Amino acid sequence: MQALIFGPVTSRRFGLSLGVDLSPKDKQCNFDCLYCELAPAKVVASSTNFPNPKDVIEAVKKGIFLHQDVKYITLTANGEPTLYPHLNEVVDGIKALKLPQKLLILSNSSTINDEKIIKILHKIDSVKLSLDTANEQIFKKLDRPIKGIKISNIIDGIIKFAKEYEGELILEVLVVKGLNDTTKDFKELNEVFNLIKPARIDIGTIDRPPAYKVEGVSAKRLNELASHIKGLPISINKKAEYKTSINLDKDEILKLVERRPQSRVDIDSSFTKESKIFLNELFEEGLVKIENVAGMEFICLTKQRF
Repeated sequence: MQALIFGPVTSRRFGLSLGVDLSPKDKQCNFDCLYCELAPAKVVASSTNFPNPKDVIEAVKKGIFLHQDVKYITLTANGEPTLYPHLNEVVDGIKALKLPQKLLILSNSSTINDEKIIKILHKIDSVKLSLDTANEQIFKKLDRPIKGIKISNIIDGIIKFAKEYEGELILEVLVVKGLNDTTKDFKELNEVFNLIKPARIDIGTIDRPPAYKVEGVSAKRLNELASHIKGLPISINKKAEYKTSINLDKDEILKLVERRPQSRVDIDSSFTKESKIFLNELFEEGLVKIENVAGMEFICLTKQRF
């Protein structure tokens, strides 16, 4: 059986987080974003290969028992987690455990107009939604959605959801050079953001190996673009100073790197001495490798384990 949890992941914005993978065997997404860390795959309207919800809840229980210091339980997927057909059952099951950790979901916003999904999201402590652009043409080029999804409808859905949602709503913008990196792009986003009024806006760029040959922008450019967002809390993607070290065995390291390539900074700042020894053994065994992306080194799997 494929691993349903991974990490803990040292998130730059959420601290230690235990990941829950609702699509552990395949990439299943209704977007094929140019910047995605996963290999390209055909877009789908629904998830067809998925784990049993009882297994997911049991995996969370075991994961939290082993890693009680995590702050968030993060629902994600090799793709879009809201396509998972038993999402409601999993959310209810995790909430029923009455854990001290907050429940977080990372979504591409595509299902924000689905009433069933909206009801589920209202049960989740923190909802993070992607919104890379307010422009329809850029949306199609950058996020490459399945036919029928429009950014105008997504924006309307987020605005409506934000008015009713009582948890932490976070929006994320991923900036790609030559696509959504102009002043005009961010002035348009500013108008939308001020209608939504999220708890926070995270602005970042490519800093991990992307699916396609696209590039990020400089830290200076991120700051310039962020300056056009007025009156709202903004977090600009910068390397964090990790205060907590994470101790992982070899299998946990493989699971982590499989879903999220780790930079040298991630390793040096957050891995314990023992974890670094295990990582060196994985190098010797040929299970992980180093990839250089835009001048930064990342630890990646030698090959996918699916």
